[in-house]
Amino acid sequence: MELYQNLIVKSLGLQGVNIENWISCDEDLTLVIYAKQDRNFTKCCKCKNSLIHVHSWSLRKIKAAPMGCYEKVWIYLKQLRSPCYICGDNIKAAEVELILSFQT
Repeated sequence: MELYQNLIVKSLGLQGVNIENWISCDEDLTLVIYAKQDRNFTKCCKCKNSLIHVHSWSLRKIKAAPMGCYEKVWIYLKQLRSPCYICGDNIKAAEVELILSFQT
């Protein structure tokens, strides 16, 4: 699984996430990836300060660029939500670094 995780992370440009599972459908050339943000790499989306406490996790559906033979790639990302003590005590979603992704 670790070999596939590294391949998926590098191919899609995901940073600071762990792949929990992936499902491929060869009939319609779809790849669905289930990932969770790594707490060690979470930053505030506004001031880039490290987030320490977990308030909750939100599920985010992201349409990614095609990868290899898969024409449709979907990422279901569990994104950390936490208060930032630098910007204020408002609960914010942590920053996610994706390259070549299209949000839906």
